Amino acid sequence: MSYGSTDRSLHGARAVNESIVHAARRIIRSVPRVHLQIITLALISGCGMQQRSDTSFRDVALREFRQYPQSQPMDLFKLAYQAAMGTEHMHLDVKQAREWLRAESEGLATVFPEEPLFAAISPDGSIVRVNLRPYVRGGRNLDSLAMAFVNTSTLVQRDTARLVGYWKEVVWLAARNRIPMSAAELTVMLETARASSFPAPGHSQEYHAAYRPAYRVVHRSLLPRLGITR
Repeated sequence: MSYGSTDRSLHGARAVNESIVHAARRIIRSVPRVHLQIITLALISGCGMQQRSDTSFRDVALREFRQYPQSQPMDLFKLAYQAAMGTEHMHLDVKQAREWLRAESEGLATVFPEEPLFAAISPDGSIVRVNLRPYVRGGRNLDSLAMAFVNTSTLVQRDTARLVGYWKEVVWLAARNRIPMSAAELTVMLETARASSFPAPGHSQEYHAAYRPAYRVVHRSLLPRLGITR
């Protein structure tokens, strides 16, 4: 599949979103609430008692939601997916990555004043999102970013078990009203995605409208090649 067209990539991701969300909602409507509660409790059993590192995915998810309060469940799922799996586009070559990046950078929306140059999205800080608006504004090289994006796919082991672990942390937050989302819906979303072998998700329409996301997922070890040293 070619990702030379940003629109085509977005269309595919939105189709994945709709498939997962619609399937999850159908299940929620058909399953008794008490059964959903039992499934949710089983999923997050032990989360609150686990030994936590200095930063857990709960912290990452809470930080994301505070910075982007229009985030929907699929946006947090995309966050967890990228933190656990790295770049979604495993078969993208450098030429395609460059063409896609150049096309996207030419159509960037207005700069968001609070947008950082990059933000860590994994608990250990090894996976980051490099935001295109401040990157381009700083005069940094787009080809270097495209190369870093492609190289990240070889540095990050796709780990569905880690993805499930991260998502349990998000469900834990919802179950304790730390984020305004349904723990039952998040639980069913996970099982729906699992049944489809965890396809790469996209951002929600609400997130796109509010924040016009434009970034590349990169392994932190590659940041110095982009002129980013902090």
